Amino acid sequence: MKFTSTKSLVFIILCLFLTNVLLLFFFVAKNNKGNRNHESTGMYSVLKDSVQFSENQLAQYQDLRTQQFKKVKPLFDQIRKSKENFYQLLSVENLSDSIKFQKADSIGKSQQMLDLQMFHYFQQVRKICTPEQLPQFDKALQGVVKNMMGRRKKSMKH
Repeated sequence: MKFTSTKSLVFIILCLFLTNVLLLFFFVAKNNKGNRNHESTGMYSVLKDSVQFSENQLAQYQDLRTQQFKKVKPLFDQIRKSKENFYQLLSVENLSDSIKFQKADSIGKSQQMLDLQMFHYFQQVRKICTPEQLPQFDKALQGVVKNMMGRRKKSMKH
């Protein structure tokens, strides 16, 4: 039973780690400009082309996006710090399970805060839509979310 709990914990941590890396890629690594010009790719393009946002709506979106980057950067930093603290435990001899679970839980809580912030952000973007645009936005957002989470075709085998 202890082996199953440990294996489950490792699986959960691995999933959180992969989600975090994919989110980081989505916001930062795709274009190394930090707060990049989002007009030719990504969500801006989807909102302009698929959802048919007006210029005013696009300007509102850009404002939200700028605010969002300011909010999520500390969350990404906290996740990174939590993971650093967790993996530093590898060098500790006779480490108790309670400490491991405590540090792993801090990763999960940081990830939870990031996901809640992203959810709130997408709610705010959705409020910019007209009633006619909502079905297309909802459809397009599902693609954005899938890209954030990554598309794994093969299951993890261990």
